[in-house]
Amino acid sequence: MNRILIFLLPALLYPGCAPRCTKAAANDNAEEMHHSDSVPAATMSTAAVKKPDQHSAKKNCQPDYFFAVALYNTVYYGNSLENMVKLDIASAQLDISPDGRTIAYSSYCKPGRRIIKVIDIETQEATFLDLPQYNVYMGSWNNNGNYLALNSQSTVYSHWQPILYNIETGEFFDIDWLDTDNDYYNPVFSPDGKRLVFHDICRIYICDFVRNHAVLKRVIDTEDLCNVDNAGFSDYCKFQMSNDGNYLVFTVETDILEEDLCPKTTLCSYEINTGRLRRMTDSHCTVTDFAISSANEIYYCTCNKDKELFEGYMAHIDGSDPVVSATFKERTYAIAVAK
Repeated sequence: MNRILIFLLPALLYPGCAPRCTKAAANDNAEEMHHSDSVPAATMSTAAVKKPDQHSAKKNCQPDYFFAVALYNTVYYGNSLENMVKLDIASAQLDISPDGRTIAYSSYCKPGRRIIKVIDIETQEATFLDLPQYNVYMGSWNNNGNYLALNSQSTVYSHWQPILYNIETGEFFDIDWLDTDNDYYNPVFSPDGKRLVFHDICRIYICDFVRNHAVLKRVIDTEDLCNVDNAGFSDYCKFQMSNDGNYLVFTVETDILEEDLCPKTTLCSYEINTGRLRRMTDSHCTVTDFAISSANEIYYCTCNKDKELFEGYMAHIDGSDPVVSATFKERTYAIAVAK
């Protein structure tokens, strides 16, 4: 879901997997972009988060549907990669609210420890969520912006667990049927908010999101999805469901058994009803992050092996050829799409 995101956690890989390369971020301008002037420093508040009025008029700079790229301290957002606005925040991993008004993101409060902040794009006011967890990183919004799916540690020694945070009331809920002695990663809502997907090292858990609870519907072994030579899954990999529930889109690490190579992250789609597995990216690049839109379009960003060229792409989930949206000079790791 990628990013200076989960990769700052200790990597828990399948047996035989090589350690991951460290991804450092840089702040340069992107090619094929039109930037606004730098925004004023965000105002920090610890007040309760208020959900924007769903019926208020939106400004032209806040389209209903847009694509965003996050750097270490910068977010570019807008209705296309060619027409973006620059927003300076200390971001690690982000997701955009369905109405396109608010960005929720992980931010470091000290080395190795993260909190969650939300920033109103129009006012530039940032607020951090008052969660009791020791360490929290970003997952995703649900379709109506009421809930955030997050990953958390309750103490410095506890395992990673997904939680559901109610943005309106400030309440949070554990998924009580999970094994607290296991680590789970990357809780992500489907674009329509009806499904929640997360994973451990061996399994993907597909849940229905019913009455504010995650109800387990299906478990898929990651071995069933890995038919690429020298491939495996780790906490760096991400899984997301399409709205119709027919497709599981995910990243897999390849070249993990080659001692001289840093593992590459490859994007794949799996058609659940037919068992058809499709590799969407080749071996010459690595996918830094991806997101699925409500129209079953997959937006993703890649870098070459030298991490000098970063490109944004769009492809349809049913197998159309990808279209290059933009080329970046900076190291670009996180992608989010307003639902």
